[in-house]
Amino acid sequence: MAKKFNITGTCIPDRHYMADTSGKLEQVMALVEQGEYFIINRPRQYGKTTTLFLVLKKLEQTEQYLPFSISFEGVGDQVFQEESSFCQMFLSLLEKQARWKGNTELANFLEKESQAATELKLLSESISRLVEKAGKKLVLLIDEVDKSSNNQLFVSFLGMLRTKFLAAAEERDLTFHSVVLAGVHDVKTLKLKLRPDAEQKFNSPWNIAADFKVEMSLLPAEILPMLLEYSRDKGVKMDAPQLAERLFYFTSGYPFLVSKLCKVMDEDMPPASEWTTERLEEAVSLLLKETNANFDSLIANLENYPELHELVYRIISHGEQPVFSIHDPVIQQGIMYGILRNGGGIRIHNRIYQEIIFDYLTSKVKRKMSMNGYNFRDKFILPGNRLDLEKVLLQFQAFMREQFSEKDREFVERNGRLIFLAFLRPIINGGGWEFK
Repeated sequence: MAKKFNITGTCIPDRHYMADTSGKLEQVMALVEQGEYFIINRPRQYGKTTTLFLVLKKLEQTEQYLPFSISFEGVGDQVFQEESSFCQMFLSLLEKQARWKGNTELANFLEKESQAATELKLLSESISRLVEKAGKKLVLLIDEVDKSSNNQLFVSFLGMLRTKFLAAAEERDLTFHSVVLAGVHDVKTLKLKLRPDAEQKFNSPWNIAADFKVEMSLLPAEILPMLLEYSRDKGVKMDAPQLAERLFYFTSGYPFLVSKLCKVMDEDMPPASEWTTERLEEAVSLLLKETNANFDSLIANLENYPELHELVYRIISHGEQPVFSIHDPVIQQGIMYGILRNGGGIRIHNRIYQEIIFDYLTSKVKRKMSMNGYNFRDKFILPGNRLDLEKVLLQFQAFMREQFSEKDREFVERNGRLIFLAFLRPIINGGGWEFK
């Protein structure tokens, strides 16, 4: 099977072109080997599921570890309504894993345990017996914990794991050697709405968790092997180091965006014997014109959180670079969702997102005004398809004088940059593309 660039689900080394994340994997494995409980909390499509898969494969190659990898996605909401349903679901997921791996004896044991585990206390005892029977270090990997983290039962489950962790450290219980969760939120500080009529509050059911400090963004040196492998397989020439640097320039190493741009160059553009930086820039232009789940999530987070929207607006429209504060919940929220990053001041995470947000904010401003008659593209194009920027600015000046009065001063001062970009957009479209 020919390899391809993957942007959905788990990346499989035998099927997909992948960045070299061996260094990151070693850091994650070190936490597991040290017996840490932790959460890989990173934005959507940032490599969390793939990392869990690679950890699973590493552990399966050892004699001392017995890993279980499960996900709460797709199990439905009903199992989180009663302790008995949750306990039986959890053990059934472990039983399915054991049976799939051919460990019939352990699978039968788990099946029997699941029938008797009707409450968390009994589930705790089942886990202790499982550890004793397995005779190995058990590692629990749970993906998509965000799907279930807004209910009290899940919080109680984490509390049970915490209690067992502390008791095991004092040699009073047996439990999982390491537990690794994956999700967007950090469970230690997750806002949980525990009852329909309850005010959202902070809970810390997992304050035993180690901090996860592994840098999950892809560096140019990690992107490079992926390009070299593709070049060898397809016979495509490229200055791979330069292209890796340029991919990082546009994406700041956001894994989805790196793979997506490579996928656009490979599948969505005419075949070429060489990949150049010009081809990459054309791929960026094509990507910025499409919609996808990642971009939809980016915009949805801005729409859903007014304070985050306002902060991003000030950064985009006024060029502000707020000072990073780990205690600022809005900044933390922006970083958590992958919209912001800390780089000598708070910035938009990457240049692709910056363009998407510019377009989103510009469209909102444009709806409030009419530019018809001012920015017909043919007025501003010089021979050789070049842009007469001086003429554009003079026409924009005329537009501002004629359309806005003194009473509009506050609107113009707040939105001046976005108004100009809205004016420029139809002139550029069809003949080129702009990059702020």
